[in-house]
Amino acid sequence: MNLKRGLFRLWVLFTIASLVGLIAIYYSDLRTQIVHLSPSQQFKLPIVCDEARGTLGDDYTLMWEPTVLCWYSFSNFRSLYPEYKDLDDQSLLAQLYEKAGHPFTPVSPWISILRLIGRIVGLAIVLQAVVLGLGTALYWAFAGFVSRKPD
Repeated sequence: MNLKRGLFRLWVLFTIASLVGLIAIYYSDLRTQIVHLSPSQQFKLPIVCDEARGTLGDDYTLMWEPTVLCWYSFSNFRSLYPEYKDLDDQSLLAQLYEKAGHPFTPVSPWISILRLIGRIVGLAIVLQAVVLGLGTALYWAFAGFVSRKPD
């Protein structure tokens, strides 16, 4: 029947439009996760405040945890502590976290990206299943609840 085929084509177009819409909605979150792939964008560097250099608020922030620590961004830390210039970002993170007495457990941003993609796919599947089920039910209702048997 042409009505069935037309409704199915309309559902396919709606599916494509909703996928584009979901990607547009989550684009900024996805972009943020991709930008934060490097350790220098993802972590702050801890130093015991007795050894802090620079100005509180401008160069580092103060956090009260089990101990008082001063936290630096990579750029501020590198400019104030030139003695660490030979270490790459990952080694620097590990060394400073160990020195500050905090366990360093890096979280892979790829896991966050995969979770976000999974959320988009899950929403798309649920949304399309609801629309398809609702469309099928409405078609059946308007057809008079009659199931046609092939001749």
